[in-house]
Amino acid sequence: MVQEATTSLVVANNRRWDFNPRLGAIHVYVDGSRRAVVALNQERLLVLSTGVHTVRVRHWWFMSPPRTFMMGPGSELHLEADGTGDGAIVGRLVRAAIHPLHSLSLTFDAESQGTRPDGNRP
Repeated sequence: MVQEATTSLVVANNRRWDFNPRLGAIHVYVDGSRRAVVALNQERLLVLSTGVHTVRVRHWWFMSPPRTFMMGPGSELHLEADGTGDGAIVGRLVRAAIHPLHSLSLTFDAESQGTRPDGNRP
């Protein structure tokens, strides 16, 4: 039996949320399929096959832009979901209303080992 090489994806939900914490969970999509729900101030580990993967997070109807990564055997990628921008709540709400499909962001941990498909670090 041949064992498939795997890689790890860790998604953290450490964003600011001033309302009921149960309503602050995010959904993680990998390659178009929902793979996990991450509660507020928590993180989830996903085991993936090696290769190219596209990751996106969703909170209600708000989404992050899709991010594509090349993951080698045994590598680990750490992503953190956050709202876009700082500043006044009114400005953030207006931006979210205008661009709901790009109102969340995914940022990289400096120690992540994944690369973009063009071979560059994220």
